[in-house]
Amino acid sequence: MKSYWRHFLLDNGEISLIEAGTQKYRPNQINDYTVKHDYVLHLVLSGKGIYKVNNKSYTLSANDCFVLKKNHSVYYAPDEKDPWTICWIGLGGTNINRYLTHTLVLSSDTFHLSDQSKVYNYTIDTVSFLRYVKTSDASEVALIYSRIYKLLSLIIEELSTKRRLGDPLENTDLTFAEEIYAYIYENFQTGLTIEDIAKYFDISRNYLFKICKHYYNQSPKQIVQELRMNLAAQLLRDSHMKINEISDTIGYKDAFQFSKIFKNYYGHSPSQFRFISDEAIDEALFIRNKFLE
Repeated sequence: MKSYWRHFLLDNGEISLIEAGTQKYRPNQINDYTVKHDYVLHLVLSGKGIYKVNNKSYTLSANDCFVLKKNHSVYYAPDEKDPWTICWIGLGGTNINRYLTHTLVLSSDTFHLSDQSKVYNYTIDTVSFLRYVKTSDASEVALIYSRIYKLLSLIIEELSTKRRLGDPLENTDLTFAEEIYAYIYENFQTGLTIEDIAKYFDISRNYLFKICKHYYNQSPKQIVQELRMNLAAQLLRDSHMKINEISDTIGYKDAFQFSKIFKNYYGHSPSQFRFISDEAIDEALFIRNKFLE
């Protein structure tokens, strides 16, 4: 499988495809950063390497998998004598946790899959498929989502695990948290405010903040902002809409304000973002942590 790295920014309102790629590492090629995507599943195709997260260190080799999770500080690097080749797929979206809750992807940092594993082989096949797929073609976008749902189905079937009991908030408010996120997702393109959200659900701003931080590790304001910026990035890359049209579409009446926030968020103005490389986009994604704090 040839090396590539591609960003998609595809979201159907339930799940999103963020990125996919494969790479043969050079010795001493190190990754050390805070994860910005929901989940990025990595498969070791050959060679060896090390993965560190949550003060734990794992030595990995072929058929091992490791999962990058949002807001976790991670370090991973290839073995100097036998550097690994890995492939990955990044997934997120409103309902991604619902699909992954009872699986090793959510509960474990690493796990091993056999050569006969459907998850292992279908992930590799999907990453290969995504290299050349056309996101401007509706039929191919449909194929993308059919593959993602198939992959999630295989993960649920093969990597199922019993869910550990969490604190009372986790057990009693999950559905409510999903309703809040769904409401934000349905209305973030309007002039939605935190007061609007709290009033709609008849709860205090403090309780709204507590729910969002517990389940999504973001404040309500951060969730709204991230949804707006993600959609803006997608429209800038995949459409010919004018900047003021995009601003209005994502919920800003003032195009100047939108441009200022977008640049603070990605490090590039909207007009610059249209033409930068995928590598530059990935670098831009890393600066968002400061913006979202």
